[in-house]
Amino acid sequence: MMALDISSDSRLIITGSADKNVKIWGLDFGDCHKSIFAHSDSIMTVGFVPGTHYFFSAGKDRMIKYWDGDKFDQILTVPGHHGEVCPRFAACCLSRHDTRLAVPACWIARICSRKTNQFFSTSA
Repeated sequence: MMALDISSDSRLIITGSADKNVKIWGLDFGDCHKSIFAHSDSIMTVGFVPGTHYFFSAGKDRMIKYWDGDKFDQILTVPGHHGEVCPRFAACCLSRHDTRLAVPACWIARICSRKTNQFFSTSA
């Protein structure tokens, strides 16, 4: 396991690993709800959108992916990273008002805005 996050309601855990899989775990019984082959290379970071079960994953394949943790569906792939997500600084960060996403790569950070990138779902 290379990355882990807990949903803000403490019901789900997501993990990302070198085997290219995202796993969604239930905290009630500790069982794995779903294992998804998510990336073509190691997953370096995962992170929930606060107040939801939507989450992001990013890895060495230079892709950021957006997921629905309840339906186990991929919603969107955000291409355009010019390098892999850097393992020393692997973290997806959402701004305080959930309007921007920052994912660091080696030497640069990709900033996505809700206004210019449709990566946030407005439905509950």
